Amino acid sequence: MPSAHRYSGSFVCSMCLLWGSISGCAAKLNDSREVTVESVTVKSVIYDAVRRDRRIGVTVKAPVDLDVYVVLEEDQQAAVKALENNKTPANVLASLKKTRAGALGVMQFPVPSGKGFAVLLYSRGHPQDVKVQLTVREF
Repeated sequence: MPSAHRYSGSFVCSMCLLWGSISGCAAKLNDSREVTVESVTVKSVIYDAVRRDRRIGVTVKAPVDLDVYVVLEEDQQAAVKALENNKTPANVLASLKKTRAGALGVMQFPVPSGKGFAVLLYSRGHPQDVKVQLTVREF
């Protein structure tokens, strides 16, 4: 009889896992970190693909003026190259240009299912490395 009890518990756990994967019940994205952006460079922070269409919010706080762009992961390399050539990247999901030093920059944007995205931080013309507080959340 004890083996039947173990089996039913295992069965219940398996059904819960199956239901979670079918219904798309994954933990919501909630990432907060401090990122160092080197002088006059583009820093990329890449996030994994989402399982279904999601609305994402990004909050940035920096001690200096900063440009922030969000692109799909597949567009990240081209976007970095454009910024390094002082051009505006193509296919931008959201952007904050010249966020004021010390101010809180906030943006929201949709990400389609199966796509990862990248947050690009660009300290255009600032002579030293800066620490940036980056928060990314799913709504």
